[in-house]
Amino acid sequence: MIEIRTIEMGECEEFLRLLCKVFSLDFRRAHDAFFKEPMYDLNRKWAVFEDGVIVSTLTTVSALFGDGRGIGIAGVATEPERQGENLATMLLQEVLRQSESRGEPRALLFAANEDLYVRCGFRVLDAIVSQPLPKAKSRSEPELLSRDQVRSIFDAWSEEKPYRLRRDDRRWDHWRWNLKTVYSQMSGYICHELGRVREVLPAYEGLPSVEPAEWYGQLSLAEDLGIELTDPRKELNLMGRGFDRTPHMFLTDQF
Repeated sequence: MIEIRTIEMGECEEFLRLLCKVFSLDFRRAHDAFFKEPMYDLNRKWAVFEDGVIVSTLTTVSALFGDGRGIGIAGVATEPERQGENLATMLLQEVLRQSESRGEPRALLFAANEDLYVRCGFRVLDAIVSQPLPKAKSRSEPELLSRDQVRSIFDAWSEEKPYRLRRDDRRWDHWRWNLKTVYSQMSGYICHELGRVREVLPAYEGLPSVEPAEWYGQLSLAEDLGIELTDPRKELNLMGRGFDRTPHMFLTDQF
């Protein structure tokens, strides 16, 4: 018997073990992150059960834009020996139906392979790319910004356009949960995360560090930020369902 629903507390470890199996994750390390992650919500962890056993999973998060609500989708995983049986398609279609009935009619996800998602009404909206960034011309010691300063700058930016992701308190908790150093630059800031820059506002002025780093984010957003992409490497597709135009979000908010 097939059942599709959100999981219960006693099913969390089974859910997580399947994720670790499919994505080759260490269970012990993943266990702490799974329960402590600020976006953790049992009502958003979905699974296909066959005779009471989890055979396919996915997780959703709320995604709020200026022009309406939607969901972000991540952790789409199917028991390896059961792949090719359309279990993930069944799960995705049911989650999309349920989310729409709850007032979240649009959906976004990041994917390397488009096929499954195209069958469920998704289309490619943008490319996620990476490329090394040039350093700043000035070698003066950069100022570190407080999280409140960052929030004020980001909120002003996100409210300028309806297609930009908004952050509520819970999403800000998630943003703070991941290790990053935030440097000031002109009227804005740049986030440095262990060799990566996934967030910078209002425009890129050069990395204030002797350490090399790369941009990792939307191709179209990089262009808006004045990041010159001479030889970008495509990493993923940003795919969406129900979006009239390409939304903008930083990969610090990646699902």
